[in-house]
Amino acid sequence: MKLLFWQLATKYGEICRNQIGWRRSRATRGSGNRARQPLVPHGRRVGLTTSGENIKLRLAEGNRAYEQRFNRIFIVCATGKSAFEILEILERRLQNDHRTELLEAAEEQRHIAHIRLKKWLDS
Repeated sequence: MKLLFWQLATKYGEICRNQIGWRRSRATRGSGNRARQPLVPHGRRVGLTTSGENIKLRLAEGNRAYEQRFNRIFIVCATGKSAFEILEILERRLQNDHRTELLEAAEEQRHIAHIRLKKWLDS
């Protein structure tokens, strides 16, 4: 069962990468003529509401830098992580070369898929 589950999670990650692609435009909120502001990192936004404004600003700046550098949005499995931890991960991953970052982003997507499949199977 665990092997099947692992295979499903891996395949789900591959499907997400192929269908969604890694070149999605920056996620934004707002509509109309209002200024559009970038969202915090893609994924669960655990602990972000209790973080200071400085962390939120640094996350937004980091997301813009990440998108500019890698031409895709930042993805991280944020389950159980604070905003500060996510910021540390983002800043570390901004130092990656393109190949290393693609592999790391794919692993994050696989981890997210694993969590979602586990929740689905447990329900």
